[in-house]
Amino acid sequence: MDGVMIQLSLPDGKPTLAEAAATVGLDIAELDPEFGVIATDPDAGLYTIKVQADAAERAREALAARGVGGVEGIFSNPKIAPFGPPED
Repeated sequence: MDGVMIQLSLPDGKPTLAEAAATVGLDIAELDPEFGVIATDPDAGLYTIKVQADAAERAREALAARGVGGVEGIFSNPKIAPFGPPED
């Protein structure tokens, strides 16, 4: 899935993918199940999810409308690949 990453502040511990989707007001199908929920900084309650690009802005708007903070991003997720053959 091409998409973007958003970081959530969830002090109650690592959420399931379904819990993360509910937190940001999205359908679970809009989150990347292969990416899952990544503990960015679990001691600080920070977790990252990957969502479809068109869903990220809707998530931010839905949270803002509810007065919920703790969401950072939208972050890009570029592919990382070598630029050429290794040098000797």
